[in-house]
Formats: sequence, structure tokens, C-alpha cells
Amino acid sequence: MISLSMFPIFKLDAHAATVNASTIAELQQAINDAAEATEIVLTADMQLTATVTVPAEKDITLKGGVTLTRTSSSIAFDIKEGASLTWEDIILDGNAKDTNYKSAVINNQGKLTINGGEVKNINSTSPMVGIVTAKGPNAVLTMNGGSIHDNYMSNQFTNVVKITEGASFFMNGGDISNNTLEHGGSSVLNAAVGVEGIKGNSTMEMTGGTITGNTAEYGGILVGTYSTNYTRSENWSNPAYLYSTGTLKLNGGTISNNTAATLGGGIAVNGTGKLIMDGGTISGNKAPFGGGIGVNDYLTSSDIGTSTEEARWRSFFPAAATINGGLITGNEATMTAVTTQISDPNAENGVGGGLYVASKEVYVNGGKFTNNTAGKQGGGIYVASVPYV
Repeated sequence: MISLSMFPIFKLDAHAATVNASTIAELQQAINDAAEATEIVLTADMQLTATVTVPAEKDITLKGGVTLTRTSSSIAFDIKEGASLTWEDIILDGNAKDTNYKSAVINNQGKLTINGGEVKNINSTSPMVGIVTAKGPNAVLTMNGGSIHDNYMSNQFTNVVKITEGASFFMNGGDISNNTLEHGGSSVLNAAVGVEGIKGNSTMEMTGGTITGNTAEYGGILVGTYSTNYTRSENWSNPAYLYSTGTLKLNGGTISNNTAATLGGGIAVNGTGKLIMDGGTISGNKAPFGGGIGVNDYLTSSDIGTSTEEARWRSFFPAAATINGGLITGNEATMTAVTTQISDPNAENGVGGGLYVASKEVYVNGGKFTNNTAGKQGGGIYVASVPYV
């Protein structure tokens, strides 16, 4: 009798299949033909003359160190629910091309992992756009490396990275840097990264990497909502979305040198937003309200009307922040822009260098506040008056 134990057992490599592609047509065909996890090596620079689609059940890794250049406003990569794309060392050059309304350049409803490469030079003038978007409860974006940088956006409800409708974002490395989002006229309600409490509970967990040098209405990261009226129109029409939130868990990494025209140079916790800070560094950011972090529940805004009780409003728009650790240093509350969004006379010259609080759900249990400044009041922390104190 021959025992099977006499023979060595070999395991198949999970990425055993490797295919080369030198054109967009070959790339799409290689994706379509992939019957297992497949590594596609791009062997030449390419013009993106069509959207590259990763269908459900496909597990694709792209590498080759080449440049893919956009030629139109169409989506460049469309990752369907149930699909997986790992982005290694590819450069996606936007070629200053525009985007379409409520669209993306990389649209992800499945799993996108960025380990290297670049996404740069997109010029978007359309509203409700995320250059890199993760959308839906099964969408996961993981950033371990690479750079999303030097992009330009000039409309409302826009982000360089948009996490929405219950999606998740894990930032472990890489950078989101030097992006410009205009904040005048119709170009408002934007941030470099948006974690939206819209149609589901969206989350971001940051353990590494850098978000730096970005300019927008809400600076580095907006957690929650841009507009309470828009949020109500999206969430209140379906009971399943009624208490949707956007949550940022900050455990590491650096958020630095970002500038906001209104609230939260580093992080804005707005309306449906929640922040849990256990680590990381927030430094050198600027905004009129909260150079480092700004928190606003909109309780004193005209949006609440006369028919909504305070407790009920807070259940929809908690604007909660819990700071247990980390470093908040060298941030500045200052008038960074002249904008109609700022009507509070207390904003003259800036309030809340490290932290601005307009919420009853802010708790500082630990962490360090050092060398933060304000043009008017509250270099370290500023708490708005009625009804918060």
C-alpha cells in the first residue's frame, strides 16, 4: 500500500496567473478572461480611450510602472461590487480632463487596494464627484502606499477621496496631498477626503500615511455631512438611513498643513459626523473655526426650524468627538478666506486654534494640545457659548 504522506504536497500560488498587456483592449480582455486571481503586467504607457471595468468575482492586480493617461471625462476604472483590484505602481495621469456629474475617476463598489503609484492632474468642474470613490456597504478602499496629489476641483459636494453610502476606507500609508478644491461661489461644500453619513454608515480608519497641503472649504477630512438640508433629503426618505453617520477612527498617521475656508483645517466633524482620536498627529492646519479640528452640530442654524426638538435633532446630527490620545500641535485659527459661509461675528480673526466646539458631544480624555494659536480666542480649545456652555 502506498501512503499519500510519501509524496510532497504543493500549494498553488494565489497569484499564479500572470498576463502581459500593452493596450487598453488587451488589458480589458485579460480582466475578462481571468478565471482566478490574476496579475496583469502593463508593458507600455497607454491612452485611456475607454473605461476599464473589473466585473464581479474578478481579482486583479495591476503593475508595470507605466503611465495611463485620460483622454475624456469618463470613468477611468469601474470596480463592480464583488470585484477586487490591487493597484501597485501605475501612474494615472488625469491630463487635466474633467469629470461627469455625480461620477468618479476611479469608481469602486468592490475592493480597491492602493499599494503604490499615483493619481494626479484631474481637473473636475462637476458637482458631487469623488476622484477616487468608494460607494456602498460592500465597498472597501485600502491605501497602503502611493500618492493622490495635485488635483483640482471646482464645484460642490466634491472630494478627492469620497467614502459614501456605507463604504469603508483604511489608510495605512501613502499620501493625499496638495489638492485644491475651490470654495467660492458655487464651489463650496468640499474637502480633500469626505467620509459621508449619507445612506448608510461610512467609516475611515487611519493608522498611517499623510494628508497634507490640501485646500478646501473643510480642509483635510470632512466627517459627516456638508449640508443638513441635503442630508435630510437623502436620509429621511428611507427609515434604514435615518441615523446614518460618518465616522473617523484616527489611530496614527499625520494630518498637516491643510487649509479650510470655514471649519476644521485638519478635520471637520459636521452634522452626522463622529471622531474617535486615539493617536496620530494633527499639525500646522488653518481655519477660521478650529485650525486643527472643528466640530459643529448645526443646532443654532436656521436648518433646525421650529418643529424639531433639540434631542431629536442631536439623534440625527450628533457631531461627536472623543479625543483619547494623539498630538494636536501648531494649528492656527485665522481668517483664511472671505466667504459668505462665515456669518458668526466671533469668527473675526479666528477661534479655536487646536479645537473648535459647537456640540454637546465632545470629550477630551487625553492627548496633547501644544503651540496652537487663535487670532481672536481659544488658542488651544474654544467652546461656542449658547447653548453649549
